[in-house]
Amino acid sequence: MQRILPLACLTSVAILVFILYAPALDSDYLLDDLVLIQKDSLLTSPNGIISIWTAQEDSIGWPYIPLTRTSFWLERQIFGENLRVSHSINVILHIVTVGLLWLVFRRLKIPGAWVMVVCVAFHPIFVQSVVWLTQRRNLLAGIFYILTLWSFVEAERSGKKTTYLGAVVFFALAMLSKSSPVMLPVVLILVRYWQRLSWNALVWLRLIPFFAISIAFAAIRVWYEYNVFGVSRPEFDLNFADRLLIAIHVPFFYLQKLFAPYPLIFTYPKWSFEVISPSLLLPAISILIGGSLLLYKHQTWGRGVALGLGVFGVTLFPVMGFFDNAFHRFSYVSDHWVALPSLAIFFLVALAVSEISQSISKRIPRIQARVILPIALAIPLCGLTWNQVQDYRTQLSLWQATVEKNPQSWAGYSNLGLVYLAQQDYPKGIDALNRVTELRGPHAPSLALLGKAYHIQKQYAHAIQALDSAIQADPEHAPAYIYRAAILIEQQAYALALQSLNRGLELSQSIDYYRATVDLPHAYSLKGQAHLQLQQFPQALESFTQAIRLQPSNIGNHLGRAYALIQLNRLSEACETFQLVCQLGECQYWKNACS
Repeated sequence: MQRILPLACLTSVAILVFILYAPALDSDYLLDDLVLIQKDSLLTSPNGIISIWTAQEDSIGWPYIPLTRTSFWLERQIFGENLRVSHSINVILHIVTVGLLWLVFRRLKIPGAWVMVVCVAFHPIFVQSVVWLTQRRNLLAGIFYILTLWSFVEAERSGKKTTYLGAVVFFALAMLSKSSPVMLPVVLILVRYWQRLSWNALVWLRLIPFFAISIAFAAIRVWYEYNVFGVSRPEFDLNFADRLLIAIHVPFFYLQKLFAPYPLIFTYPKWSFEVISPSLLLPAISILIGGSLLLYKHQTWGRGVALGLGVFGVTLFPVMGFFDNAFHRFSYVSDHWVALPSLAIFFLVALAVSEISQSISKRIPRIQARVILPIALAIPLCGLTWNQVQDYRTQLSLWQATVEKNPQSWAGYSNLGLVYLAQQDYPKGIDALNRVTELRGPHAPSLALLGKAYHIQKQYAHAIQALDSAIQADPEHAPAYIYRAAILIEQQAYALALQSLNRGLELSQSIDYYRATVDLPHAYSLKGQAHLQLQQFPQALESFTQAIRLQPSNIGNHLGRAYALIQLNRLSEACETFQLVCQLGECQYWKNACS
């Protein structure tokens, strides 16, 4: 009975988690999911696993986290492209984290296991990590982070070398999943301090592998941020005073969201410190007062609180603003960044609730207190999580909720405009994209989409103006050149169109992200059309052949290639191309040309 009851409770928690996340199991690809998952060619290739681990091919926006990418590769090989499966796996990983925490608390005899389970299972701060598919990295890193801590503590107690080696391996797997556990070696030092263990040269020697792994992966991540994600741009330049203010405010912001998790927003307002007010000093004053109190009480309750807050702050350190992050162009905070640090705060909550249950056990049986308090905590958290999951049901619901809660979110309006354009609601899409310029100023991706929308609406002057502004804002924005070329072809400016296409294709080949996002078959098709109109038939043939290689089922490209072959007097090849068109379902061309 003692074993069956906990398992029954854990099963109930798992079922409830699935119920809470059920509305999002069929949700869309979010933000970079489309590029990083749907359009990642390595996931569909049987040999893609080799390139994922050796980094021999383009990352298309992924940092070097091959374990996470491998999970998507395995999923795609087994199930194909199935969003319900992808989301279900993320939910299962979240449940595994919850079960693992319960097991660690029980094995290490830490009080408050069920409070920890409730906090992690049902807190809405985890919704972003669970529903946003590419944040599977968060879930995997969290699992291996917990296993590392558990193994390290067990190794310190038992002295077993195999357990210690297990901790090193788990930490390496965590870093191969995501770089967020990078501060774990410092956390291990804090844990030893909390346990009041002795220090000697051998202890420090055992910590060296953890620091070596941490430093190596931190260097890799910094390289990706500057060379792939573009944080070297001027928009990321901040002086030390601003970075310090961000660092002071970040932990207080997250503490507020952990204890009062409403509203939770995909992109929060970006702080500005141009005007210094007394309120900006309150976090710093709180740190000084709180630190002094903990130091005074460090022999009693202050020791445990210091550990929890220390682990929280140390784990948050990489995203406190001292290091540039591509997401900082939107906001200095995000829910998925606090998923791992929050475990330290929930640890404190679990200990506090355990103390409360002991104090009230004088009035009611202790077993009832242990049940009542977690349930009382679970009910509001479940309600908040259910409400938060509704925002993530579709791309449209997510970005509508984002701009409703944060009207200054230019990123929200940019993505909302993209959704409207995909739904062919061009007036709303144009309004949303114009709002981006009002809030942020010139933003090349939004201006390029705006130009495309104006083009579809036959507003050519507005379209060219928007695309020229996009190119001026970012001369390396490949889609703007290709959208611009499509308009120039319609205006019979073929030579100018070719110049724009050549530049767009050049950028698409040199920048990983654009290689995955630009519609290359359409670009080569446009290039073939322009060459045909200029009677440059060998170049037209080459362009249409390239377009067919990328998209074999497009009839228009086959017809363009056949026409170029006719002009080059390669009639038998043209006839073969018409026959292929017939196989694709358009036989009148073959009958007219080859009968």
